[in-house]
Amino acid sequence: MEVVIYHFMRGTIKVVLGRDMPDANTFKPFFDAQMRMIGVAITSWIIELLITNVAFSVAFSIVPFMSFLRSPLTLLVQAYLLGFAIVDNYNEQFDISINQSLGYIRRSYMGVCLGLGFPLFLILYVPLIGALLGPLLISVTAAIVMRELSDLHLVGYIPSEKEMKKMDKQEARRQKREAKKRRKAERKARRKGLPLPS
Repeated sequence: MEVVIYHFMRGTIKVVLGRDMPDANTFKPFFDAQMRMIGVAITSWIIELLITNVAFSVAFSIVPFMSFLRSPLTLLVQAYLLGFAIVDNYNEQFDISINQSLGYIRRSYMGVCLGLGFPLFLILYVPLIGALLGPLLISVTAAIVMRELSDLHLVGYIPSEKEMKKMDKQEARRQKREAKKRRKAERKARRKGLPLPS
């Protein structure tokens, strides 16, 4: 499924944005996309397990008369996660990590994920043709929809306040490590009588 999504997502972005991905037809970007999709699949699987097994079990044990909603809610979770896998492929083209993509989609594009995931969920039930046609149609649709709704192609990814604070902390730690290395190199140079490193 990822092979179809990868090819048609990049092709659609090339058409609608006029943006060709560097080295798009070489093995490395394809391999990186495969590894990322494995990461997305594992992340989605964990999220689905936590929501459908843990959260739903707790919720429906508290209010058992509502347990008839378990199947439709599980379907919604699965459709959302299928849509997330497709939209993440679009986000990947703009160098967004999986965690950033999760947050970005959760903030603004959950409806898009449901709108793409539910038809894909249904199309995948068509024997043989569904596995090829579903990802093809939905990846092309996702590229067009996200181009219209998202501003990634215009301004790039803008981190949330929480992400900015985290990046600031990481930068401060990096600068602290570099300062420590520099002081250590200066002490070493003084002991050996060498000129101080610049």
